[in-house]
Amino acid sequence: MVEKISLHVGQAGVQIGYSVWSLLTYEEGITKRGFDEYAQDDVVHDVCFQEKADGKWIPRTMFLDSEKVVIDEKICGSDMGSIFAEEFQISCYEDSANCYARGKFSNYLEMQEDCMVAVRRLSEQCNRLTSLTQFGSFNGGCGSGTANAFLTTVRDMFPKTQLNAHTILAAKDTVDIITQPYNNVLGFAEGNSLVDARYCYDNQTMSQRIQHIMKAAFKPVNHGSMNHLIAMVYSTLTASPRFMSSDTEPTMGINLTPFPSLCMTTPALVPLGHPRSRCLLTEYSITYDAFLSNHEMTNVDFLTVTGRYVSCVLLYRGNVQLKRVSDAIHEMRTNRQIMFVDWIPTGVKVASTSKRLTHDEDNQHFNNPMKSVLKISNHTSLFSDIVTPILQNFSKLFSNRSYVHWYVTEGMTEGEFIEAEENLQAADATYRALLQGVEEEDVDP
Repeated sequence: MVEKISLHVGQAGVQIGYSVWSLLTYEEGITKRGFDEYAQDDVVHDVCFQEKADGKWIPRTMFLDSEKVVIDEKICGSDMGSIFAEEFQISCYEDSANCYARGKFSNYLEMQEDCMVAVRRLSEQCNRLTSLTQFGSFNGGCGSGTANAFLTTVRDMFPKTQLNAHTILAAKDTVDIITQPYNNVLGFAEGNSLVDARYCYDNQTMSQRIQHIMKAAFKPVNHGSMNHLIAMVYSTLTASPRFMSSDTEPTMGINLTPFPSLCMTTPALVPLGHPRSRCLLTEYSITYDAFLSNHEMTNVDFLTVTGRYVSCVLLYRGNVQLKRVSDAIHEMRTNRQIMFVDWIPTGVKVASTSKRLTHDEDNQHFNNPMKSVLKISNHTSLFSDIVTPILQNFSKLFSNRSYVHWYVTEGMTEGEFIEAEENLQAADATYRALLQGVEEEDVDP
């Protein structure tokens, strides 16, 4: 039996946390009060939950934010508030003010001891801890600065445990916060060296993916429905051990990250529709659709002439025959519909779980398909499509040293900005070298 811990950092991370645990409790037959009243035989609650002496199942999770308002409203004040332990809800009394340095130094120093105690207590409840997963956004100060400082602590405490991150990024050519480019670049430059795999999302693209579903249900597209997409991704990633199968996450990390600097991936979930939608669901159709760029949860184009897949993982749910999946992948590769870099012999990892995808009570306007697939991709176009626009916005601000003094006041130096920019430029050069068949060590960092 494996066990996993989730860490929700910042306002976005806390809001995602509500969606994640609402879906997991519904899937596993646990009520809002934490009791298993349905007694399913094919589910292992211990993977993500901890059982108390009274038979109540408590999520193995932790919430961290620079201010307690969102935790009080979204977690404590929700219909599931009674199942979340108060000792794992940590906050301080001062907002990070959308400043990476303030979140990393000032705020985290106030919460560091409580964070270490909480993570240690969560880990002591586990007999075989296999992974820790962090949720948040790089756009604000807490989601970038506090999250990276926290992940540094977690990495020191658990150096051999797999550490993953689900991160909301800025949409291409969209800046909602004035210091967002600084937070994104600083967060990427340090954070990518701390995690084994980073799953990237952006709200603008996710809203486009579900717009037709919400329109059919006469509902507006809001953050709750977009957070549900992230919850479905995490549900599928953890479905194998939760429903009596082997744990696929360690294998995924090995397949998706050939080099430590190339840890960024993007998910695509197929199919996404409303309950009245009618479409042919076969192993070939969902596999083919998964490789179309219009199903990705970030604004990337994988159908470019020069782009190549580094690797990808296909996680199927439902009554799926793996022989038909293999035939579909072979046909697509033979017809050159999907292109991989030359130096990786296979490039595709396939796994399946018989438990099909379902949705909680608040998201019944999504269909419950008999067959579905989650594709996690590491592609050469991923870095340029996501990070290059962020670097351009960063250069516009930093060329005039705008707002830099706020970061310097909190303990940073201008040299750290330059170093972070060079770090991402070196990673971009590594991706470009992959297209020329050049190994990472031949690239000048």
